Amino acid sequence: DDVSRRRAMGYLFDIALEKKNWEIADKIVQTAKQENYDDCSGDFFAARVALAKEQYETALASIDSALSQRPVFGYGYLLRSRINVALGNETAALTDIRTASSANPFDRTITRELANRLYIRNQNLGKNVSSSQLDEAKGALDWAMALNPNDVQLMSFYAEYISENDPSRALALRQSLQENMPSMQNALLLARLATRLGL
Repeated sequence: DDVSRRRAMGYLFDIALEKKNWEIADKIVQTAKQENYDDCSGDFFAARVALAKEQYETALASIDSALSQRPVFGYGYLLRSRINVALGNETAALTDIRTASSANPFDRTITRELANRLYIRNQNLGKNVSSSQLDEAKGALDWAMALNPNDVQLMSFYAEYISENDPSRALALRQSLQENMPSMQNALLLARLATRLGL
């Protein structure tokens, strides 16, 4: 049926992009355009290939076309956010990932990306960051953690983020990480946090 064909096409496309097999990826884009597999006349697929090839302006033009055809499309806005990041358009990237989050508030990938973009914004602002911006980033990170409870990388990032204001909780997270997935990096971070708490 059509749903199975779309899934199979998407799976093959992901593999082609991962392997950088542009010949197969381009063929899938052509098929997507003919069959309208992405409900955007193949433009979403075309944007993904262009991004993977680091052809950012082409990718942006394709995703803009895709979103004009399919305005409520969380993954379209997620992709455009990533393209804008590659182009250095941080403000546009943040706007897009917020839109993606509004369309798909329970999507794990989108919530993770939103938390990351807000964290980077706050880092870039440095001492100029406002309390509301800090709260926004913390809220997004809390929500990302709730949706991705087994994401070790996110948990480590979260522990580091809250270590200043909630060191006891950060320590508990670090201990849990070291018990379940021991690593040299986590052992060092755990030791550093424990030392700081001890002092």
